Amino acid sequence: MKFFDKCKKYIIIAAVFGTFTTSYIFITENKANAYEISIGDKVVAYSIEDPKSLDIVNSLEQEIKNRFGTSQFKESIAVNKVRVQEGSVVSDKALKQTILQNSKMEVEGCAIFANKKQIGLVASESEGKQALDKLKDYYTAKSGLSIKESKLKTEITYSKQKDIISNIDSIDEVVERVKEANSRFKNPVVAFELKGTEEVKEVISPGTSVTTSDSIPSGQTKVQSSGKEGQKLVVKEVVMENNKVISTTALSEKVITEAQNKIVLQGKPKTAVAGLAYLTTPSRGTISSAFGARWGRMHEGIDIAANIGDPIYAALDGTVTYAGWETGYGNFIQIKHADGVLTAYGHCSKIQVAVGDTVKKGDKIGEVGNTGNSTGPHLHFEVRVNGVAKDPIAYLNK
Repeated sequence: MKFFDKCKKYIIIAAVFGTFTTSYIFITENKANAYEISIGDKVVAYSIEDPKSLDIVNSLEQEIKNRFGTSQFKESIAVNKVRVQEGSVVSDKALKQTILQNSKMEVEGCAIFANKKQIGLVASESEGKQALDKLKDYYTAKSGLSIKESKLKTEITYSKQKDIISNIDSIDEVVERVKEANSRFKNPVVAFELKGTEEVKEVISPGTSVTTSDSIPSGQTKVQSSGKEGQKLVVKEVVMENNKVISTTALSEKVITEAQNKIVLQGKPKTAVAGLAYLTTPSRGTISSAFGARWGRMHEGIDIAANIGDPIYAALDGTVTYAGWETGYGNFIQIKHADGVLTAYGHCSKIQVAVGDTVKKGDKIGEVGNTGNSTGPHLHFEVRVNGVAKDPIAYLNK
């Protein structure tokens, strides 16, 4: 009997322990370990059971109310403690985005149109204007200019539009979308005109000074000094469309270092045409290509490298016999002088004389350009005596 009593006692103890163990396991396995976030009756996310998660949810709810207005916010975000399997929760960092991406909450947003094409859907017209301001600031900073004036060139309109909150853009998303589109298309989706100034250092090309010398054989030249480039500080007004330069205008120049002219000595010419010994150099600049054979053919003049718009002068008194377009030469001027002498001036940007005009040595007749078969701004200058091309260097005296 005692044996059975003792067994009964152990059975009761085992049952109590088993019940406790089972209860402990049940409670442990079913204890809440996460937050369930729902909007209306739809569960949209599970987050880590952490006070920070509640802060994120609360701040998101307030953010939605601030962006779209309390009157539009009809469904609250509910938070409940639940037990979920490991791997079902999202991190605090991704929580806000997960809620928005999975929400079917309908809100009234504001569509932005650029030239009647939709470029974004934000919460309000105010957000649309903020996106445009950010775009303008981006292009302003990228221009490197000291901006004096800016204006929006694109027609922008707004229209209220209902959609689910996950389809609403942030301000930054609109900005990045437009920047990417502007970089891909020839005509920008949204364009700003920026006007400002910049300071740039530019090279001053040395001129060429030609002096006759008894020590140099007739018809020959010798470089006495190669010259030296100078430098100047130029203030320019620049007009840009987004990051594309539309126009540039020099406002002022300040010489930092003076250029030193190239000095060329030439032998005194032996020619029946005495006047040729006193030709005026037709344009300031550097002689970039000499008279003679070049690229397998005869170069029947000299090239004087200069800037577009630099003045061109008549080398000698005479009468204009041609002023117009000539194949290869572009805008072309020919002047007839005494004793069978002709001078010619090619690649001009402007012609400022007409056929029949009488000109004096040193008169301005045009401006340096890059017209015709030309690889860069320069003046092509020729001297012909009785139809025969002569090296102009031998007759320049300046």
